[in-house]
Amino acid sequence: MFSGFGVELPLPTRILMGVSNVFQNYWWLLILIAVALTILFKRFQASEHGRRKLDEWKMKAPVVGKVVKINLFGQFARVLSTLLENGVPVLTALKITEQVMPNHIIKEAVAKARADVTDGKTLAQPLGRSKVFPQLMVDLVKIGEDTGDVPGALANLADTYENELQISLRVMTSLIEPALIIVMALMVGFLLVSVLMPMFKLISSISATR
Repeated sequence: MFSGFGVELPLPTRILMGVSNVFQNYWWLLILIAVALTILFKRFQASEHGRRKLDEWKMKAPVVGKVVKINLFGQFARVLSTLLENGVPVLTALKITEQVMPNHIIKEAVAKARADVTDGKTLAQPLGRSKVFPQLMVDLVKIGEDTGDVPGALANLADTYENELQISLRVMTSLIEPALIIVMALMVGFLLVSVLMPMFKLISSISATR
């Protein structure tokens, strides 16, 4: 009908038709691409380099990265504080903490700190030299060393990060619903425009020929 009147379909309608044709005629290719990408991702994730890159990306990702770092710092402070409070030597506590941390970036920073502590330096200096741990943690650990209560300083840090994590998670949760509403509104709006624009254009063309 549109060809008979010499009316060109609007761009949104052509895009919608193109997407529909791809899903109708090339669905098998889309499945193959999805399977291939999944396999490649799994192999990348299984490699040492891949795991490190993914952990680094998690810490640097917008919005989510902040939550990930708060959780990791809180977990580090809590584990190390618990070990030190129970009389575990510093080097052994750092070794155990390194092993239980799920992030490779944090693991490497703890390993470097442990090596520096072995050289006779305090714990705060190695943590600061790693450039991974925040300055707040370094300062509070330094205060704990000066006062002779490093486990207490780490426990306070863990409480602080755990409270901050709960707040950040509530903020993210409250942002998810509006974001989903906006995305759905854009999708529905695109569909409406794609369907209605051709009709308006056809009516305008018919009226112009009269």
